[in-house]
Amino acid sequence: MPELEIELPKEKTSPFDDTYPVIKDDNTLSIFVADYINQPFEMNKAVHELSKLTPDDRVLLYLNTPGGVIDTANYFCAALERCQAPVHGLLSGSVCSSGSLITMYCDTIEVADGCQFMIHNYSGGVSG
Repeated sequence: MPELEIELPKEKTSPFDDTYPVIKDDNTLSIFVADYINQPFEMNKAVHELSKLTPDDRVLLYLNTPGGVIDTANYFCAALERCQAPVHGLLSGSVCSSGSLITMYCDTIEVADGCQFMIHNYSGGVSG
């Protein structure tokens, strides 16, 4: 039987190696959503950190995303809604689809010059 070669994931050396980097600095939690929004498990660290915050903390949510999986956006939005700390959204580039939904859960937003924002009607279906 031939020997299989398995490539192990490289060791992460920076929080920016994560899909959605989360950085806690004193009383500020910074979350970066700057890619396509994929599977819910990729938001687990951000959701967990949001659940630990108090009203004395604050969240800086950096958004630049074409959107993505609505289940993941809903999962993250529920965590933002439960979060006791104020959430400040910093929008730049394109914030579309699921990204625009997440924006609606920010207490305040700051929009960079030239930012594109897209909201559309959700469509989906079920079959079986």
